[in-house]
Amino acid sequence: MANICFTKYVVKGEMTELKDLYAKMIALENGTAPVVNQEVERTWMGNLVNLLGGDWNNFECRGDFYDVSLNEEKGELRYSVDSSWLELADVREFIGECYPSLTIYFRAEEGGCGIYETNDIGGKYFERHKLSYNNIDFERVENYFFTFQEVLDEASRLFDEKISSREEMQRLFDEYNEESEADICYNYFEEPSPSFF
Repeated sequence: MANICFTKYVVKGEMTELKDLYAKMIALENGTAPVVNQEVERTWMGNLVNLLGGDWNNFECRGDFYDVSLNEEKGELRYSVDSSWLELADVREFIGECYPSLTIYFRAEEGGCGIYETNDIGGKYFERHKLSYNNIDFERVENYFFTFQEVLDEASRLFDEKISSREEMQRLFDEYNEESEADICYNYFEEPSPSFF
């Protein structure tokens, strides 16, 4: 069974293109648009590719969209996709080819392999950093930060000492993970890699 990658999207561009994409996604959700495969969810990404005039066989479509919303005042379309392993980059790029005015920002997370990435380099819609660990009660804590200084401040608070560099922080994480019985276990910190549409 594949690990699930949770991806959130914010799409900006001309309102006519945003409305058209929104209408197609809603038509699939509501059952008023044709589908390629009746054996999967109507919101399967292959159905969207087909509705946009593409051949789903040429794309990695292992995922479904949900939480589709259009905010005309802000001029943005938002939706989420649960997919297998990774963000569906080829589908995102295809949507961008279908709607040339659109810029598609995303944040993708797949915890099993420690994947956290975004193409929102300026941090306008999505946080650039993620710090994840188990607390003293073994509950998962996931914190998101727009700046690396915020990460250093949180790490300093957790270790109760001033940490001023990535190397120092990583050394403390590594030492703690080697010595700890997991009262607090830092399992990964990754700065997302840039991935542009």
